[in-house]
Amino acid sequence: MPRYWKACSVQALRTYPQWVEPSSAIFAGGDTPDILFLDEGRTVRLHPHPDATAVFSDATTAWAVFCADRLGFARPNWDAEATSVTARLADDSPSS
Repeated sequence: MPRYWKACSVQALRTYPQWVEPSSAIFAGGDTPDILFLDEGRTVRLHPHPDATAVFSDATTAWAVFCADRLGFARPNWDAEATSVTARLADDSPSS
């Protein structure tokens, strides 16, 4: 299965009340990027890669709700999507 990532603006992430500003040492060159990446486990990372530096994580329900409601984070249902695409391809195929 693919791993899902959502690019999020740092500005939007900072609106989470418990957001902790990461140390500038995390960022090469010391500048905070404009975009960070939220993974399926709701960890904010520097890059969209499982081994990328974790910038922020919160295991609370409040963070999960914030991610869903404010950031629009929802892991796609890959199985349903694959079934839907397969059905559409079958409908579009020429008849024998």
